Amino acid sequence: MPIVLLGAGEMIPVPGQHDRVYPFMAHSAYFYLTEQQCPGGVLAVDLAEGGDEPWRAFAPEVTQAHRTWEGDVTWEGAPLPEFTTWLAQRRGRTVAAIGCPVADFAGGVDRGLSAELEDAFLHARRVLDDVEIERMRQACAATAAGHAYAHRMLTSGEAAGMTERQLQVEIEAEFFRNGGDGTPYDTIVGSGPNAAVLHFAPGQRAINKGECVLVDAGAAYKRYAGDVTRTWPVGQPSQTQRDVINIVIDSEEAGIAMCKPGVEWHDVHRRCSEVVLEGLVGLGALKGDPAELVERGVAGLFFPHGVGHMIGLGVRGAGGRLPGRAPRKGPGGVGVRVDIPLEAGHGFTVEPGLYFIPGLIDVAETRESFADVVKWDSIDTIRQEIQGVRIEDDIVIREHGCEVLTEGIVKRLD
Repeated sequence: MPIVLLGAGEMIPVPGQHDRVYPFMAHSAYFYLTEQQCPGGVLAVDLAEGGDEPWRAFAPEVTQAHRTWEGDVTWEGAPLPEFTTWLAQRRGRTVAAIGCPVADFAGGVDRGLSAELEDAFLHARRVLDDVEIERMRQACAATAAGHAYAHRMLTSGEAAGMTERQLQVEIEAEFFRNGGDGTPYDTIVGSGPNAAVLHFAPGQRAINKGECVLVDAGAAYKRYAGDVTRTWPVGQPSQTQRDVINIVIDSEEAGIAMCKPGVEWHDVHRRCSEVVLEGLVGLGALKGDPAELVERGVAGLFFPHGVGHMIGLGVRGAGGRLPGRAPRKGPGGVGVRVDIPLEAGHGFTVEPGLYFIPGLIDVAETRESFADVVKWDSIDTIRQEIQGVRIEDDIVIREHGCEVLTEGIVKRLD
């Protein structure tokens, strides 16, 4: 029987900054089993021993220097030096490793077995238990407070003149005021043309009245994540802005309505893509059957990312593919992060978008290739008023459908 090792990871120094280190975050598999942020921690199991709790934890000593600089902390586990003795008693056994590499282990690892175990453990983690879902509720409640602030400031026009960075700061302050203890990813605030940059980092650009702002922001609670996107006009929307935002909301709601056990995630992406293209056909910007246009790759010009991802312990949760399933592209060749059938207890984001990204649609070959179905003059007219929209909510799959944890966060325009 093999031995399995799981490392929490080590502190990583900031290059050129002497004694500074990056904020530590234990590997999610280690944290899932221990709920410890323990640099250098190790979980080890000898599968030949069996028992109800086969994992054995080892933790480094908390030194006086650590207490002086970082405060008092207690790591659960046997002293880390005992790990060397434990391992020596099992010399010659097959070793599999998941999580981060273990610093005090210099032996060989069975890479094939390690990959199988990591895949199986990831799959086991996908179904959230009641404690995990309650932590997500806490994260989503804090997330709702930040988005309520953004909604109020943007739709009233009060945010005009603020910078993207200033809006980010105020949104995150609301997260912390309402129970969040961190942010699970870097907040995105993209105003005007910056809304068409999928992972835009907010900067010093001033928000202008009459444009739209995309806010993708979430709070964390005990490392469980909220992840919500809304797109709002600054002040009163134009009819074009209202139409485009509603297209994406319709797409998102169609996707959420599909989410129940047994449904393939790729099919949710396909449906959301079809609704986005149906909307563009309705605006006179496309012609043709939306389902056929998706397969041809037209959706990827305007909705170039997957419809969402798993969420829970961390913003990406325990995503990936069903064990044994070969990698494949999503509908129309779009990359979709998750490729599994839905099960009760899965946590997901549903986040379709509609963007007018210069690098995708201002390419001469692209315009020529799709000239028979894309009315480029209409696209260019629409993009003068709105450059990017994404709408995103967090859900948990239930026995007969799904529960939307973020349904209280406004998304439709008055």
